[in-house]
Formats: sequence, C-alpha cells, structure tokens
Amino acid sequence: MFRSVRAFHLVCLVSTILAVFTFSSSASSAYAQDEMKLTSAGPIAFGPNGLLLVSDPMAATIYAVETGDTAGSTDGVKVEVADIRAKVGSLMGAEAN
Repeated sequence: MFRSVRAFHLVCLVSTILAVFTFSSSASSAYAQDEMKLTSAGPIAFGPNGLLLVSDPMAATIYAVETGDTAGSTDGVKVEVADIRAKVGSLMGAEAN
C-alpha cells in the first residue's frame, strides 16, 4: 500500500509540473480566488512567475497559489539526480531497464 501511495504522489507531482508548463503564463487570469481547504497536504511544486502548486491527494485537488515572489532567478541552477530511472521505477513498484 505504501508504494501505491508514493506512486500516486509521484503521478500527481508529474501531472502538476506538466500542467504548469502547459498553461504557464496564459492561465494567470484563470486562477481561483477561493480559500484553500486542505484535507491532506501532498507534493508541492513551483511554477513560473511565483506560482506555488499544492496538491491535496485525499480531495483529488491541486491548488495554484500566486505568491507574487518573482525576484529569484534559476540562472546557474543545476539539478542532478543520480540513477533517476531506478528511483522513479522503485516508487512505481517496477524495475528500471
């Protein structure tokens, strides 16, 4: 069960990141102004232009929060994950080939 929950969180995170890149700047006017009511906090992700994405796996919801913090820069940031295929595969209960 633990692996299926971790796999679900990974799928939520990947889906969120893909959605951010798909709708990045053109969707800024479509964000809801409602209050966030989390039943459970899942993976979070950061998007462009100060966007924070918070998932709620129990409610099957992803909230987009405009933080307004756009002062940072990703210039020079390099992220390397050793053996990423094996890590993702293990989260999903499979072996990386």
